[in-house]
Amino acid sequence: MELASHLDDCPAEGAHFIAEVEDTHFWFSARAKLIQDHLDSELGGLKGRSVLDIGCGTGYVLGVLEKAGMEPTGCDMHQTALDYAANRTTGKLMCMDANELKGSNFDCALLCDVIEHTDDDLGLLRVAGGTVRKGGAVLVTVPAHQWLWTPVDDISGHKRRYTYTTLQDVMKRSGLVDVKTFYFNRILLPFQALRKIQTRGMHDEQKIRDAALVMPNALINRTMGLAMKIDPLFWRRLPGASLIATGRVS
Repeated sequence: MELASHLDDCPAEGAHFIAEVEDTHFWFSARAKLIQDHLDSELGGLKGRSVLDIGCGTGYVLGVLEKAGMEPTGCDMHQTALDYAANRTTGKLMCMDANELKGSNFDCALLCDVIEHTDDDLGLLRVAGGTVRKGGAVLVTVPAHQWLWTPVDDISGHKRRYTYTTLQDVMKRSGLVDVKTFYFNRILLPFQALRKIQTRGMHDEQKIRDAALVMPNALINRTMGLAMKIDPLFWRRLPGASLIATGRVS
């Protein structure tokens, strides 16, 4: 099974911008907190637990989890992103194809907004499961709803967006058990729909990128950050702009 060419569809050009905004942008902090909370629940505590972030990018999530007491390791195919990650975590960072990962020693593995970039999402989930000890967990986040597809998905190298059912299905087919899948970013759903309208018919890649990689002004950013804190209070099956899922390695 070869994943390298497909995983490399995830562009590296945005690493500089993402590294600059992650620490303050509401979306990144809210997602990282959600990931931390789900892992805490699945693992029964985070302190001393080992985590492998596959496609770790600039290392923001790894940094958050290390501060929470986890032992972090990250891998990514883009050295540019890993150079930024080195400033966020003291954990081991590896520039490599996921297929090169060996052993099953981790308490959990992460695929945070990664599997939508590969033609073989099932294969990548199996790779992730193979890095985790028996009884450990694999956590995945993905963009939701194919009807929300925009030119931003195209330039981001996405192959698909998911629904509750399609994500649940591919997690189970990969061999994971006790799969739990939930929507999140419910508050962002109407804004995502608005972006679909705004970017309709756009063909200039730079304009599309500018529409996607934008840092909100301080007031909007703060307001959205507060709003995102109540997102988990909604009924978990209520549709959102993203999905999060966990599964156990049997």
